[in-house]
Order: sequence, then structure tokens, then C-alpha cells
Amino acid sequence: MRVKRTLALMGAGAAAMASIAMTAPPASASDGQEYAKKGSPSHDYWLRCTTRDGAFGCFQPYGEYFYIKDIEKEGESPFVQWKSSTGRSGTITAKVGYMNWGYVNKSFDESTTITFRSCVLVCSKWTSVSAGYE
Repeated sequence: MRVKRTLALMGAGAAAMASIAMTAPPASASDGQEYAKKGSPSHDYWLRCTTRDGAFGCFQPYGEYFYIKDIEKEGESPFVQWKSSTGRSGTITAKVGYMNWGYVNKSFDESTTITFRSCVLVCSKWTSVSAGYE
């Protein structure tokens, strides 16, 4: 009887652990394809920016913000492609209208290097910046 009860408790514990493991979000759930919210960069902090044919994309190390602006009325939404030295990557699309800024707030370790580029129909060259505030 004691063995059956112990096995039943072990089985229930294993089932509970399996359900926790199945519901836990992946570590990089916020990466991949994202859409920018409408909002402008602060003029209190410096930005590293790239531009290409209608897209103006920036990264602000303080707070780890990406900003993107549609600067041409060609009917396409601009986007920023980014990757980190830690293996994370993603694309941020700004569907906030012509001449409006969009942003996404990320979280990176300060020792991480962020490499990004701005795109509409074609992309700018990649540029890199440290995620640590200088």
C-alpha cells in the first residue's frame, strides 16, 4: 500500500513538473518579428542610426530602444533587422505612418554588441554598437 501511494505521488509530481515545463515561455519569446509602437526618441540620449531609401532606423543604448521612421511615401513599411553578439535576432516593422517614429524596447546585457540595419525595399549596411550605456 505504501509503495502504491509513493508511486502515485511520484507520478503526480512528474505530471506537475511536465505541465510547468510545457507552459514556460522560451527565453527569447520577445525576439523575432515585432511591430513598433508609435513614439519618438528622447533627445537626452545619443543614438546610432542608419538610413536607406525611406527608412531611418536607430538604436539607443540607454534603455536598449530601437527606433524607426518612415521618411518616404512609397507605400511600404520600413523595418529594422537586428542581431546580437549573444545569438538573438529579430525584425521590427513600423506601421505608424509617414514621418512618424515607432519604437520597441528590448533588454540586452551591457556587454552585448548590437548589429542592425534599416530597410524598406532594400537595406542599409550593417552597423554595430555596444548595448552598454557610455
